[in-house]
Amino acid sequence: MIKLEHLDDSQLRIISLQIADSFFTYRYNEADDGLLGFIPTREAMNTYISAIVNAAYRSGVLYAVSENHEGFMMLSGEGQNSISFAEGMKMIAAEKKALGGMKQMKRFIEACFSDGGSIETRMKKAGRRFLRIEMLAVRPEYQKQGYMRQMMEYAYDLADALHVPVILDTDDKDKCERYIHLGMKLDRVRNCTQRLHMYDLIREPHVTEDDIDEVFRETVRELYPDSYNEKIRTWLKDRYGMQGFEIWKQVQKNYLENFRKSPYLGGKDNGHASAVYGGLLIFSMYPALPDQPDISELQGFVQELFMNPFTRLGKVFNLNRSADMALINQVFLSAGKRDRKQISQYPEGFVNVSEPYDRKNHISRYRFTQCPNAKFAKQNDLLHVLPLLCNSDFFGISEIHGTLIRESTCGNGSVCDYCVMGNQNPLASKYETIRDENGFLVSRKKGEQ
Repeated sequence: MIKLEHLDDSQLRIISLQIADSFFTYRYNEADDGLLGFIPTREAMNTYISAIVNAAYRSGVLYAVSENHEGFMMLSGEGQNSISFAEGMKMIAAEKKALGGMKQMKRFIEACFSDGGSIETRMKKAGRRFLRIEMLAVRPEYQKQGYMRQMMEYAYDLADALHVPVILDTDDKDKCERYIHLGMKLDRVRNCTQRLHMYDLIREPHVTEDDIDEVFRETVRELYPDSYNEKIRTWLKDRYGMQGFEIWKQVQKNYLENFRKSPYLGGKDNGHASAVYGGLLIFSMYPALPDQPDISELQGFVQELFMNPFTRLGKVFNLNRSADMALINQVFLSAGKRDRKQISQYPEGFVNVSEPYDRKNHISRYRFTQCPNAKFAKQNDLLHVLPLLCNSDFFGISEIHGTLIRESTCGNGSVCDYCVMGNQNPLASKYETIRDENGFLVSRKKGEQ
């Protein structure tokens, strides 16, 4: 691979035409029109691609397979130059012309960034660094000769050296499948219009033994409190002595692998970030424990890890006070509203169903019909570890002088229900908490089998 330099305008024009021809002659699958739905003529495609190529070249981010120019790639992000303001303005002006004016350009941009936004936008919101393939094209006469793989592997090598993922989006299902074949993973499909679907893809960096600490820290930064890692390292040292350091390294390896195969859930912008990504930490820790202790041995540690904020809150907050009960109901309602907004952006996240507040009896109810922690546990044979997370809810509510009545979770049923009240509420005394055959705490009316 070479970075294109020292080219004159005529050479750039030829390259632009070669790339534009690759895009314009591409045969989309039957479900997608892709870029051609907005740029239907060869002349417009030439104008559009020429703007991108010129900006990329003059900013030093345009690459070719070799001097023969079999294929081209434009990169952005970590380790790459940024498009200058002047070049960016020239590119926007040319793209407006190619798209047929400002109104059509606005429609194109809105479509491309609809349905949750691009993977680049979401990665930036999550505070993650990345290397992005902005454009990749193999000239028609050189296709199916391994040049696409060669360019992808070049990008992978750059990203691995920087300990960052490679991201890209593409406008065709068949292209998406080729990228997956070459090592990318489909993150999500954005349904931008009826005939425009954007396929967001990501490839996490390969991690060597020497890189694990750095990559792990970068991956989990701001996803959950730093204290989680500190407390787990301390717990491992106390339980396993010097072996605890090696176990922690395995926990980090497990986490990076689990993170890779998990769907994107919004990173730090997810309202349940600590629960989701902290839960992933527990799923990564348990398989690394050499003695595979009974889950009950870890319950106290895990619930203290996650529910310490409830313990502190309990010093001033009491669900037996009607005002406090009404306030926490508002918190639950706000969380439900946020979850319902985010589910369109992160379809694999929590599906939250709120219920009206029972003012007469001071009871708050809501339920999850989809839980990413439960789904991950089922998919990765870790359902026996899930009670560590679910059961902690009972402890958390008790720390603010409340009672949680729950009949099931998404791990041992189809719904995770929350019925929350003060622990002096008359209804609370009619229930007892038992452990089912799978280790989940559930509520049963006293006297029932």
